[in-house]
Amino acid sequence: MVPYQTKPPPVHVLDDREPSARRLPGRLRQLGLLFDGLIGLIGITMVVIGSVRMVREVATLPNSSLVVTALGVAALALARRRCCSRLLLRAEPTHERKRLQRRLSQLSLLAIGAFLLYRLQVSDHQAYAGYFKEGSVAEWLTFVVFLVAAPIALTTAVQSWRRQERDRVMVWGPFGLACALVALEEVSWGQILFDWGTPEFFDIHNSQNETNLHNLEPVQEHLWSITALVFCAVAVLALVRMLLESRGLLRADSLAADLLPVKATLPLLIFAALISIAVAFEKKEFDLPILITRDQEVAELAFGIACLLAACRGFLHQARRWDARTEERFSG
Repeated sequence: MVPYQTKPPPVHVLDDREPSARRLPGRLRQLGLLFDGLIGLIGITMVVIGSVRMVREVATLPNSSLVVTALGVAALALARRRCCSRLLLRAEPTHERKRLQRRLSQLSLLAIGAFLLYRLQVSDHQAYAGYFKEGSVAEWLTFVVFLVAAPIALTTAVQSWRRQERDRVMVWGPFGLACALVALEEVSWGQILFDWGTPEFFDIHNSQNETNLHNLEPVQEHLWSITALVFCAVAVLALVRMLLESRGLLRADSLAADLLPVKATLPLLIFAALISIAVAFEKKEFDLPILITRDQEVAELAFGIACLLAACRGFLHQARRWDARTEERFSG
């Protein structure tokens, strides 16, 4: 007689179902290293640009070149000290996460205030516009923040797909693709980087004779108004989130918590929306004092930083949500 044999328990590889396999610390470390490397790369670029400008401006007082070089050196110092890695690794507890969000909001307000103080005292608008022309530092930074936000959001979408969270895939998938689209449009799908010739269709129908969609004649006619509407709509969503949170109506694990922009991005979103509205009026030949249409580059950069913060928050919140679910399962 064959003795009764029980079926052996399945052997699981180390994954998020195991109590020891917490995802959040690893993701915090990954983002910290990513941002330290990114800040270092930006620092090197700014030092090189500032040094080249100082050589060109040696006969005059190179104020802007010194500022660019100094900012580059500061960025390199921050990257060397791994400030982002240290800051994010300390943000694992809930109270530290909330403190980090407050600091991000305060830093955004400080940066906006510094820009406004500088902007309001500018008298030579033509020289100022030169800082935000095609291929400027602001445009490259906008390209970088959207380029970094795209894979972070798409990674969140892929992980959601693996966990069969289809509703969240529909949030982070389109968001990541939209960030990638904006990044590629900023560099004309690589034309600015590789300097290829403009295809005939774009040479005829593109107002800047570049390989991009946003400067096509039918789109560009309404581009500024569409941009203002999008920026305003996203800012309103951030205000809705703040209202829901203040009344205790937003669950941390709900789909709305992923969909609505976090409060830390609110200053950047409102700033971007206000500038885009003013620029849209300028394009409609309303003469507004102080502002010029090149200020749109600053609005796009602010909006891009907000998108990057949203992508990072979604990436980390997914891990936090899954870790909490795992702890509940094993504690129960």
